[in-house]
Amino acid sequence: MMCFAPPPTKSDETANDKRRQVRRVFKAGQITFNAGHSTIDCTVRGLSRDTATIEVLSTSGIPNQFKLAIAADALSRACRITAKADNRIEVAFT
Repeated sequence: MMCFAPPPTKSDETANDKRRQVRRVFKAGQITFNAGHSTIDCTVRGLSRDTATIEVLSTSGIPNQFKLAIAADALSRACRITAKADNRIEVAFT
């Protein structure tokens, strides 16, 4: 006897899209690490429930895990780097 999972419903697909949906934003942010003793200013360019895209002057010296704060949204989340290119960093919130 074979069992098949039912195909995803429209509401399932919509819920997944909302989780993945990245809003284009232009917000001041701050990267904090070293127990709060080190900070780097950044610009948040994309934001979703689970991820963010940020721009910095240089990715050099930024650790793989840090806290990202966006004062305008009263947001402060721990995150880890998932990709780096030039002056852009993709992070996932942990």
